[in-house]
Amino acid sequence: MILTRKKTVSEKNLYMEENVIYKIELREYKLISYNSEENFSIILYVNTNHGEIEIDYLGKLTKDKGKFEECFNFLCNYNDISSTLNRVIIEIKTRAE
Repeated sequence: MILTRKKTVSEKNLYMEENVIYKIELREYKLISYNSEENFSIILYVNTNHGEIEIDYLGKLTKDKGKFEECFNFLCNYNDISSTLNRVIIEIKTRAE
């Protein structure tokens, strides 16, 4: 995987339960298959008081180069951040067990 793009969603300290979220980035990784087909993975990177975590944002690969901007705009403009942060908190708790 090759990191091709990243954009900062938030650098404000966000408090959820016992967790402090310091930074949220949306990242795009390019995966090249054996037949040179480009696929992209959209990943949410989160830096918390419990460490760093990366979570697959889409849940699938995409060939659409515009999907990254679409996801970023959705996160920033349509209040998807709260449900996304809930996913992050669940992932942090799961990894801690």
